[in-house]
Amino acid sequence: MEVVFMASRAVTIVAIVAIVIAACSIALAAQTYYEVFMLSAKLENLKESLRTITSEVSITIDYGNGTTRTHKLLVPIGYTALDALRCIAKVGTKLYSWGEYIVAIDDVYESFEKNLYWLWYIMGDKGNWELAPVGAGAYVLKSGDHIKFSYERPPW
Repeated sequence: MEVVFMASRAVTIVAIVAIVIAACSIALAAQTYYEVFMLSAKLENLKESLRTITSEVSITIDYGNGTTRTHKLLVPIGYTALDALRCIAKVGTKLYSWGEYIVAIDDVYESFEKNLYWLWYIMGDKGNWELAPVGAGAYVLKSGDHIKFSYERPPW
């Protein structure tokens, strides 16, 4: 009788320990879920705040050899096309009285001999690339802009 009592007491203790572990696990899972839910809400609020101080833009670099890279990025409001390009590539420029002139992107330099230069374009309303009307340092980006820097022969 004493052995049965000891065995049933051991089973009872194991059952109580299992219930306590299960209860702690449920409480921990609930706490984790709550924290993830709260962090998700904070993340959405942060994203909304960022939309008021940043612009989402897309920049394509065409290296003229079949290699292109496209980057989507958030830039501070007021950034120029040149500022954004510097965020994603190594840019070489020459400074003139009218502004900076791009001579190289990622160590691909303009070539007078081959008549190859860095031109830049803005995606037009009809989905076509339009040669930019101003230098990259003078064009202030707006949210949704898609621009392209292309190593090519000028069309003129």
